[in-house]
Amino acid sequence: MQRPEPCVLQYQPGDGDPREQGQTGLRGLVRDTNVSLVSAGVGDHVIVHADYAIRILDPEEAKKTSDVWNEYFDHLDG
Repeated sequence: MQRPEPCVLQYQPGDGDPREQGQTGLRGLVRDTNVSLVSAGVGDHVIVHADYAIRILDPEEAKKTSDVWNEYFDHLDG
């Protein structure tokens, strides 16, 4: 099951890159992410679902969302 996750865009494809693949990071994991659906820049917080960035989050919303996910992961780890 894929779930939407908040991530930070760490790499943005160059102009004319047909793959439109950037890289996002979450909790130390980096993965390729298609950024064709949003106009995000490096450092922007995005929601990723099924390897697509689907929404840009403002910094305050990103912090709240990350706090909820961190609480969830901490619960699983504990």
